Amino acid sequence: MYSAGLLLLLAAKLPGQSSEQDILKEADTRFEQGRYADAMPLYAQLLSLNSTNPTFHFKYGATALYGDSDKKEEAIKNLRFAGGKPGVNPLCWFYLGKAYHINYQFADAIKAYEKFMAEAPKSAETYQVLNEIQACRNGQNLLSNIKEVVVVDKKQSTADAFFRLYDLTDIGGRILVTPDELLSALDKKRGHTSLIHSRGPGATLYFSSYGKDGKTGLDIYKTAMLPDGTYSEPKELGPNINTPFDDNYPFMHPDEKTFYFSSKGHKGMGGFDVYRASYDPVSDVFGSPVNLDFAVNTPDDDFFYIVDTLHVLAYFASARSSKQGELHVYKVEVSSTQMDI
Repeated sequence: MYSAGLLLLLAAKLPGQSSEQDILKEADTRFEQGRYADAMPLYAQLLSLNSTNPTFHFKYGATALYGDSDKKEEAIKNLRFAGGKPGVNPLCWFYLGKAYHINYQFADAIKAYEKFMAEAPKSAETYQVLNEIQACRNGQNLLSNIKEVVVVDKKQSTADAFFRLYDLTDIGGRILVTPDELLSALDKKRGHTSLIHSRGPGATLYFSSYGKDGKTGLDIYKTAMLPDGTYSEPKELGPNINTPFDDNYPFMHPDEKTFYFSSKGHKGMGGFDVYRASYDPVSDVFGSPVNLDFAVNTPDDDFFYIVDTLHVLAYFASARSSKQGELHVYKVEVSSTQMDI
């Protein structure tokens, strides 16, 4: 029997089939556009045609982080191979860092990120490498706080419709997309809309926005619907909640004293992490956020945490075990994750 690689090689030579250069051109176009999931099978085909090409190993490994939930560990092998060859694109080290990072190999991730900084210092700021390194160090510290979380249900969704899988029967309210009146000009330009948990007329609404200039990424604001159907002037929540990086997916618990949100700042381990902060409605002051650590968070994106009135069941979305453009929504028992704050 022919191997899969040999079959691809034979197919590539048939009249009318795409040449290696055609495949490479299309793969690189998708890569440059950030369409990693779409590019991954093309680089897999290129590898089957030339298994020693370090660039193919680099780009297959990089796209495997986003293109197949079962290939995230395999990505390390390909990126390490490419990194050991002369002349490889320095970005290989950044993606090797990401591969180690999302596989909880924080020390190796830091070394790879530092190698990328040494090889391409001008690109370090573009790829926010120092923030990635700090996230790895945070992850190392959070490893000592592992807690159990019981998964009651897990469903897959497209990234743009995941919130429709949240069952709010025991939580109350409903999930809305940000009204156009609350979007800044920059939000509209960038196509950003926030998800809002609304408990009805008179309740405070929390949402995210780039604001006027977007200098600190997304920040969380609050507003209230007025009797005439308009909204009060949005108020930014301040530095206890908002960071120089993206802060998003707010949820105020019905007790009006516990606030949940997701952030790429604070002491996270990578991507969006979920945080909980106390809130004093009298003084209108938020306490210092607490990372929900490994009970909920991973080095990938974890966000939009909504918990029931008794702090027993919660929903949240995560990019863990998901390919690009998809998410999983988890329903979990969380009473074991609650801590005094």
